[in-house]
Amino acid sequence: MLVNKLGVAQLQILSESLGLPPWLLEAIIIEHLPRRRYDLDKAAVVIDYALVSEPLLQSLSRPSVLLNGPLLMHNVTPDVARYRLFLGTAAMLGARIFPVATLAEHPFMSIPDGKVSPHYLRFPHRQEGDPDIDEKRGLNIFGYALVIDEDGLYQWQIAEEAHSPASYRSAVIPVQQLSELGRLNAALDAIPFPNTDADRATCASEFEALYKELEQVRSMMRAAVLKYHLTNKGTLEALRGYSEQEPPELTAVDQFTVRQGTIKVRTFIEPLFFRAAHRAMVRANAARDLVVSGTQVSIYIAEEIEAAAEAIALSAMCLEAYINGFAQDHLPQLDDLLQTLDFKAKWRLFPGLLGHPDCFARDRMPYQGFNDLVRWRNHVLVHYKHEFSAPAPLAGRQQMATHVHHVCNADNAQRAIDTVVEMVRQITTCCGFEPPDWVQDTVLNGGWLRAEDLAVVPRHTRHADEVTLPTLSIRADMQTHPEEPEDNN
Repeated sequence: MLVNKLGVAQLQILSESLGLPPWLLEAIIIEHLPRRRYDLDKAAVVIDYALVSEPLLQSLSRPSVLLNGPLLMHNVTPDVARYRLFLGTAAMLGARIFPVATLAEHPFMSIPDGKVSPHYLRFPHRQEGDPDIDEKRGLNIFGYALVIDEDGLYQWQIAEEAHSPASYRSAVIPVQQLSELGRLNAALDAIPFPNTDADRATCASEFEALYKELEQVRSMMRAAVLKYHLTNKGTLEALRGYSEQEPPELTAVDQFTVRQGTIKVRTFIEPLFFRAAHRAMVRANAARDLVVSGTQVSIYIAEEIEAAAEAIALSAMCLEAYINGFAQDHLPQLDDLLQTLDFKAKWRLFPGLLGHPDCFARDRMPYQGFNDLVRWRNHVLVHYKHEFSAPAPLAGRQQMATHVHHVCNADNAQRAIDTVVEMVRQITTCCGFEPPDWVQDTVLNGGWLRAEDLAVVPRHTRHADEVTLPTLSIRADMQTHPEEPEDNN
């Protein structure tokens, strides 16, 4: 059945006078006010917002339930929401292309299940140009209901399965009411196009009768949701994602939570070190190619050494940061010991404390590579000696070069990257944990590392690396609302 919405400009007028966003006023009108008529010439439902007045809206009681209102997000900025929605969509399609965070780690922190934070966004589930629909005939496709109360907005997850009316599964709304909703929708869709005056009268009468039944069913549904709301709004769970703080800008390596109304952010440093090491490794390889080509060899030997040293040092830092975080997550009782244990000892000891003493064999890879990496970082780079040493053969050419190049070269830069991946994968799989996303093949082969964007140029002319992050096209009306809805009753 076609739907034609008229008088949309009235929504903006009412928004300015009532202090509520137009889309929320539209949802209230759709749910609660009988402003529909049947256009017999077009066999369409006409919803006329021009017929709605401010006193009529103010007469509605609170709490007011919206069964098919917009899905709200909170505690995230529009940019964070855009990127993390992209990441979540990519993950659902099997492409974990970013290292840590989507919006799925703590769902109620970004998608309210209880009281909605004052800084909230409307989830843009419809695109500009989509045909009009009568939202009163359906339920929120994400399984949530919105409640406008005296002290602000509440959003409740009332269904686990909500992709279609047939699959809707709710512990709040009875099955019988869901079945009635499906029956009424089928009956509305079955109203024929009126060809005669008699048909027109019959269709109009049937339309009015079915919408009257629809309101009766939805009234019972709203009562069920209202009961759920009144039962749960005073619980601690209703406030677990609520914060009056303005949300921070988060990167792809940040997770956030809300504790006692305060937003807390956790940044995963390891993927940042790893990405920087990987990019340095790419520069080292590019420099190696120029060394082998025989053009300005001494300049590019220095470039290869510098880039390889970065890759080696950052790889070691990555593994040290990871094992410390691993212990904090899985062995919190060892917090004091973390400050005194040797870096390598942590990697040998911690798997054993979790019941896997044979996780790493010292005479096998990847531990051998790890041992080399730590030795390079400590003895060649950090604790180097100011002394003369014999030159070493230059890989790929019949020449000699500084002994530092024997360690800080493109091959060892690649070994450092491989060692990070293999060590992290081994300790996690050995101890029964899922390896972090940033060592998964989909991330290693994906756009996050952006290796193809890097080029070796002389240091004094190198520009900052620009990484083009993927984005998801989202409607421009994804706006923040820093104030809670005003009480206009």
